[in-house]
Parts: sequence; C-alpha cells; structure tokens
Amino acid sequence: MKKSVFIISLLLTVILCALTCCNVSETENSATENDEVTTAGEGSALNKTPVKLPCAADNVLTVMRMYGYSGKFVEDASFQEKENVAAIEILNGSEKDIRLARIIVTTRDRELLFEVTTLPAYNTITVLEKNAAVFVEGEEIIDIRVDNRVDFESKLSFLEDVFQVSGTGYVFNVKNISDTDVQSDIYVYYKKIDENGKLFGGITFRSKVDGLNAGELKQIPASNFVSDDSRVIFLEYAGV
Repeated sequence: MKKSVFIISLLLTVILCALTCCNVSETENSATENDEVTTAGEGSALNKTPVKLPCAADNVLTVMRMYGYSGKFVEDASFQEKENVAAIEILNGSEKDIRLARIIVTTRDRELLFEVTTLPAYNTITVLEKNAAVFVEGEEIIDIRVDNRVDFESKLSFLEDVFQVSGTGYVFNVKNISDTDVQSDIYVYYKKIDENGKLFGGITFRSKVDGLNAGELKQIPASNFVSDDSRVIFLEYAGV
C-alpha cells in the first residue's frame, strides 16, 4: 500500500514538473514575441510620425530648423574646417537665462547630440552636433527632447555699475568704473556670432582679469575673441 502511494505521488510530481516546464516555455516564447512586436511594431522608429520643425524641445527651448553647416568647427575650440556638419537653430523663447542644455535629436537611424552653454533669454543660437556628425538631406526626425537643462539662478549681467567692457580686435578693454578696488578675479564670458549677429556655437569662452583698482583699465588678450565675430555675454567676480 505504501509503495502504491509513493508511486502515485511520484507520478503526480513528474506531471506537475512537466506542466511547470511547459508554462515556463510558453511564458518565454510569449515574452520573445512581445519583444519583437515592441521593436518592430507601433512603438518603433519605423512607425513613428516624423517631427516637423519648428518643434518644442521642452517648455522653454524650440528647435527652429536643422541644416548642414560647412566652416570652422567651434564646439571643441579647434576651429578645424568641416563640411556639412549637422546644425540646429535653437530659440530660447522664455525669460530664463540658460546655463546648460543638452538636446537629443533622434532620426530613424541615429541620435544626434547638441550641447549649448550660456543661452540668454529671448535669443536664438546655432549649435553644431557635438561629434561633428554629418547632416543628411531629407533625414526624418522622429523625436526631439532635452536630456538635461540647467538655468542660471540669477539674471546674466554686465555689472555696469562696477565695470565697463568693450572689445577691440583680439583684446578686451575692461575698466573698473567704481570707487572701490576689486581684488578678486574678474571673468568675461563671450560667444561667437554669425554674419547676422546671432549667437553661434554651443561653446562659451572666458577670459580672466586679475583684479582692478578703482578707475583702472586693463587690456586682456583673448585667443578665441575677435571683436567682429564675438559677443560678450556676461561678467562675474567674487564680489557679486
């Protein structure tokens, strides 16, 4: 009797194991099929509706257009000549001054990264693809998003009550117009501009002034500054 019960119990165990294995197998097959549907179905790049420009990247930044740029590559400060680099024109249509923004443009075949620093409120800027990726005519964009954005905590300023700054050729003229000596370092931030006077390039440059006594004027050479194609964006120093 005990032997019969043991045999029956053993058979039930084998049957349950077999059923369990079938269930696992069916679950795995189902998951695999679902993965394939996700990859090639309605949620895939192949089936997404193309994005039309202009297009809002978030509640502040709008990508106005994308095109091919040929000329000096500014994003790594190398200024090497490049042909047909992917470029986007971005509008900051808000009152926020932006310290940093990383925008990802996704096409059906790739992701393009555009990184901009120091974009003042209500300004338009052209930014080149960070890795100098080539622009493809007719390439369909399926998504535009801001990967990261950091705003300035206070409004950008030229600190006109303390300093007077201008550019001549390859140098800055910085003067302390206040009655107080400034012992700390002063930083002048500037960016490139295009032939229309709009900001060009995500990169921001800066030059340092080693303090200024009251009424003192210093000329500061800046290797990446040319008064004809550069614009001072803001100043800062430890006294602010």
